[in-house]
Amino acid sequence: LLDPVIGAEVQGAGISLVEAEDSYNQIIADIRYAVNARIVDCTIDHDAAFSRPGSNFRLSVSYGCAIENCAVVNPRFYAEGQGYCFRAQGATTGTFIDCSAEGGRIGFTCGNGATDIKFIRPRAWNQSNKALDCHGQDERTVHFEDIDVGGYNILSDGTRYAISAGNPTWQAGCRRFSVSGGRIAYQDSGDIVLYACPPAASVTVVGVRMDKPWRVVQHADVSGAGTLVASRVVLDSCQIIDRQDWLVWATGKVNGASVPTLDGLYLRNLIDIGGSSKWVYLKDVNAVYVDTGHLSVSTIDGTYNYCIYGDAVDYLVIRKLLGQFAARPVNLNNVTNYYAEIEWQSPQSGTTVLATAGSNAGVMQFTGFGYTPAFGTTSGVLGGITFIRSYPTPP
Repeated sequence: LLDPVIGAEVQGAGISLVEAEDSYNQIIADIRYAVNARIVDCTIDHDAAFSRPGSNFRLSVSYGCAIENCAVVNPRFYAEGQGYCFRAQGATTGTFIDCSAEGGRIGFTCGNGATDIKFIRPRAWNQSNKALDCHGQDERTVHFEDIDVGGYNILSDGTRYAISAGNPTWQAGCRRFSVSGGRIAYQDSGDIVLYACPPAASVTVVGVRMDKPWRVVQHADVSGAGTLVASRVVLDSCQIIDRQDWLVWATGKVNGASVPTLDGLYLRNLIDIGGSSKWVYLKDVNAVYVDTGHLSVSTIDGTYNYCIYGDAVDYLVIRKLLGQFAARPVNLNNVTNYYAEIEWQSPQSGTTVLATAGSNAGVMQFTGFGYTPAFGTTSGVLGGITFIRSYPTPP
């Protein structure tokens, strides 16, 4: 424990647990009420006969402090509130550099209003709940850079999140939460890459490779807090390989909310190769923008055989979506302020490119290469959508 100090440093400690702990919420290595203090090259190993609940490394109510090149190995407490590997709690301008979390419940987390926290080259493998987390307690300006996230669910049950923005329990949200660069290799059925929980705001994931993810982005309203809204969630310049389920599953009123609880989802410059035809599902959300995406799937889902579903959405804008497969592009219901530019290439003839139950308003420009999709006329109005199409000779 460094408490309270200025400029102190602990280096090269190896901590082994040699007796059973008799209480929960313990902290093993803690920087608290400190300025410019550091913990460097230390390891906490739970592989012996004993483990300990609570947190392993923590920055708490400190300024300008750092934890560098430290590791946590297999903490074995997974109950709610336990099993934190690296934690910033109420700290300001703190840094975690080259740290490794193996096992445990949560790999890296910020809570209690932590502000200006950076995680540089974090490694988080085999957590049971979350790898990278903002805990929904009004955290501000949290950044993860060059991440290495993967492995299996050590408990083999429940849903895991590679990136979690917010928490349905605390409901105070996080703001300016970003992840840039690196790789996520979550492949278990039910795993989520990004969970956007209301009222998270300005959440950005950019330049991350995702190998065989189950679902990439998930959003739902919070039961009992039906007016909380998440806003400006951005997925930018990511490469998604062999996706197993939806790229986006966003349902704004499924738990009883009175308003759409996602306002601003931006999908930019995405390369999505070899996955399921289930791409984007939107219900009771607003302001969704797809800007330059390339989608090429290997499996056509029998139930959801359209790539984009929109239901009760205001402002759905799709610019330059390129598709290569036999699945159907768009299914709309009660979508207003809709605009799309879609270019489709498929070996299958007679494919419906726009299905609608009506009550829509907008424009869809469609270019098809190499086949003739089923639509009554070359252009016209269908379910409130002005549809314009062309079929140039393939290059």
